[in-house]
Amino acid sequence: VDLVIDPKFPVSQGMRTSDIVKSMIGLLSLGKSDFEAIEPFRNDRFFKQSLGLVKVPGSVWMRQRLDAKAGELREYTDELTLRLLESTHAPITPHKGYVCVDLDTFVMDNSNTRKEEVGRTYQGVDGYTPIAAYIGNEGWNIGLELRAGTQHSACETDYFLERVFPRVQRLCCRGESVLWRDDSGFDSVRLLFMKAQEKDRWALKGQ
Repeated sequence: VDLVIDPKFPVSQGMRTSDIVKSMIGLLSLGKSDFEAIEPFRNDRFFKQSLGLVKVPGSVWMRQRLDAKAGELREYTDELTLRLLESTHAPITPHKGYVCVDLDTFVMDNSNTRKEEVGRTYQGVDGYTPIAAYIGNEGWNIGLELRAGTQHSACETDYFLERVFPRVQRLCCRGESVLWRDDSGFDSVRLLFMKAQEKDRWALKGQ
């Protein structure tokens, strides 16, 4: 994390950007997503040492830094996910001769809140409808983006696919066949055309 994040987001003083990112990853690994959840860990020696932190940030500092840099950081945190799968030689097991890539949206219930972009989802609750992509029988996540609750599955999914397709090619071996699986919510001419183009590129790669 340090070698990928800090050269791209240097600081002249104060906390390293990698410490902010690793602290947030630590919270998410524990099932905690609120910035305030970091407070009990500020004096937790195990949390600090296990993540290789110079210092554990406070909730206010973490919120400010991530609010300012989250959009730019996403590209590099996505890269870290791919490096983790590659460096650990994570198995990507085919199903009946095909490496399956699954695409879907799901609902995050945020009823009775006033958070930005919370709206009525297709499941009839107020919340968000993130989009995600998973690869292999193991279901490794290779793409996850938060979306407004009212956003249709196919809306702006072409931008998501532009980021996911290269990750699939990077993780699959030459000659492997890929089976793309999604439901009718993604049935649009543009998305079908994009997947057809990707199929042609994949065929050329296998030659």
